[in-house]
Amino acid sequence: MVDELAAKLHFFHWELEFPDVFARPEHGFDAVLANPPWDIAKSESLEFFADYDPLYRTYGRQEALIEQQRLFDQDQNIEREWLLYLAYFKDMSNWSKKTVSPFGDPNVKNMDFFNLKPGKQGEQLHQIWRNRRSNQHSYVSEQDHPFHYQGTSFLNTYKMFLEVAHHLIKQKGRLGMLVPSNIYTDQGSAALRKLFLDHCNWEWLFGFINWQHIFDIYYRFKFAFLILEKGGCTQHLRAAFNRTDLKDLDQLEICTLLLPRELIERFSPNSSSIVEPQRKQDLDILEKLYTGTILFGAQFSDSWQLQYTTEFNMTTHSNLFPPLPKWEARGYSPDGYGHWIDPANNIALPLYEGRMIGAFDPCEKGWVSGKGRGAIWRSLKSHEKVLEPQYLMSLDTYRAQEKVMRGHKVGFMDIGSAANTRSMYATFVNDMPCGNVVPVIQPKMHDIANVLTLTACLNSFVYDYALRCRLGGLHLNYFVVAETPLVLPARIRPTICAQLAARLNLIMPCFAPHWLEMRHSYSHLGQQHWRKLWAITEHERLRLRCILDAIIAELYGLAYDDFAWILRDDSTNLKGFQRVDKDKPKELRHTTLALAAFKRLKEVGLEAFSQEDWQFPTETAAQLGLRFTAWQEQGTIAESWAECEEHAHRMKEILPPEKEQPVSKSESSPNGQKNGRSNGASPAQQSLWEPEHEQLSLWGED
Repeated sequence: MVDELAAKLHFFHWELEFPDVFARPEHGFDAVLANPPWDIAKSESLEFFADYDPLYRTYGRQEALIEQQRLFDQDQNIEREWLLYLAYFKDMSNWSKKTVSPFGDPNVKNMDFFNLKPGKQGEQLHQIWRNRRSNQHSYVSEQDHPFHYQGTSFLNTYKMFLEVAHHLIKQKGRLGMLVPSNIYTDQGSAALRKLFLDHCNWEWLFGFINWQHIFDIYYRFKFAFLILEKGGCTQHLRAAFNRTDLKDLDQLEICTLLLPRELIERFSPNSSSIVEPQRKQDLDILEKLYTGTILFGAQFSDSWQLQYTTEFNMTTHSNLFPPLPKWEARGYSPDGYGHWIDPANNIALPLYEGRMIGAFDPCEKGWVSGKGRGAIWRSLKSHEKVLEPQYLMSLDTYRAQEKVMRGHKVGFMDIGSAANTRSMYATFVNDMPCGNVVPVIQPKMHDIANVLTLTACLNSFVYDYALRCRLGGLHLNYFVVAETPLVLPARIRPTICAQLAARLNLIMPCFAPHWLEMRHSYSHLGQQHWRKLWAITEHERLRLRCILDAIIAELYGLAYDDFAWILRDDSTNLKGFQRVDKDKPKELRHTTLALAAFKRLKEVGLEAFSQEDWQFPTETAAQLGLRFTAWQEQGTIAESWAECEEHAHRMKEILPPEKEQPVSKSESSPNGQKNGRSNGASPAQQSLWEPEHEQLSLWGED
């Protein structure tokens, strides 16, 4: 068996191949330079089964499982090859975890223990083995075996090569390697980072993005050169990020920043991830943003105390949410409030996917047809918001899941490269299920005002800037957002941010109950026309967002020059906001007008600015069109709030109370799950007044 494994896996023993290097007193290489493979060692069902079924990559989760079983039934050798394929990666994972504990000795610190024989015989064998080892000379201590620092994620070959190289060099030896940028950003490489920071002098980190196709790989792929000296401790790290031209390596002193170790730990106290400031100004602004603020993941009494979860995995939970056509075939149709109801009054809810949400937008896009990457979606304008999901879930299925976050919550898009127009897209979502690409968060105090205030902060330019400096990859994983700075709740709650966020976000009839909550918290809202509170025109949405951006920049403690730097129009700044409204004249862009609003705030102060209802300059306002539609102007204030109350009343009648009920076949979803409703009221009509065309569009009617 040993000979078979050796022939198959090609073991390489450094000590035997280079005895003169490891037998000397200063055992180890003077230097190691390498460009290792960047593979991830994990099984890929798409890769394996596509060899047997060319269409396999087009299947959904459930279809793929059915096809796998069909192939296994057709040819048992396929199943055997699949199991061997899985076993190889499992073996590699187990080996990398256990190789750090080759002896299983309970007396060796930080070593996994295993029995050689049961009871006292095992103890005796360990003692015999221990005595034999004590008489042998080794250049390495029993605790100093790779791979202690690989983390808990999938095996990444670059991380394995890094740790082996560090192991092989002598004290004061040098290590230089070209690796993916994950080394300084990802949670899975945190242990290696801490090794290099705490037990090495990490001298250089020079990051590139492949925009000029330095390598024949994806143009947005990021990689980095690192140089370190084994031993000691890192005090400063000379770094550069997102460079595109190899010629920059010839002017290192000009292109790099000196990152003090204290700032690395301050910006990332848990994982020692390294932020990506482009210039010295960015480093200075980041220091301000992390002063007098609270981390997203903090759980102190004066923090937001956020709870985070991903509710439904789009692959493993796919049996819980059949596609919309299957529900429609059973007679389900939308009721205008975000529910789908069948003739027997059973209820299904839309499942939120990433494409469905935008900043302050619970309906950014609607599903048209197709599935997966080939699905077709249509953009929904602010005056025609209506939920158009690809999947539905039984109401009772949703309510029965322990992991879901009930009540008021914020959903944000998981996919958000720092090189995109914006990185954070957050929205208040009603009590609806969310797929894993829409993680949800909820503060400990999750009243409507507090949740909307949080949404306002997340969608601000300043928070997005801090996030983009922290974001090295393509996903807003929790460990990324957990170390971003948020304005203290006590500072932002007394402001008008919640009211502005409500006007931007609550622009559908299904939010009528939430508007009543807002009116209860802010009684003066009852003196304004309910429909006119909805920001559904380009003019009004842009104006309110500019006001919010100005207020939040002030709460973060920024000076005018700081905010101007963040919003500057600089095509060389890969993480900048120059792509925002790039198809518009500069004077009509969100960045330009947000800075104008901040300038006004600095002139009059936060309190006066919040009270004056800042407006665009006359010429700008004229180009942006009207603030309100004709539909919003209809009726009196009292009539508008009566409509709100009636919508809220109808929604209360539609949703059954939450209680245990027996499952019956007659009350089941397309996949056999109960979907009961407690009363027989027919689906509510969208509007209480005779609508004009614009109102029909707003409510999503034909």
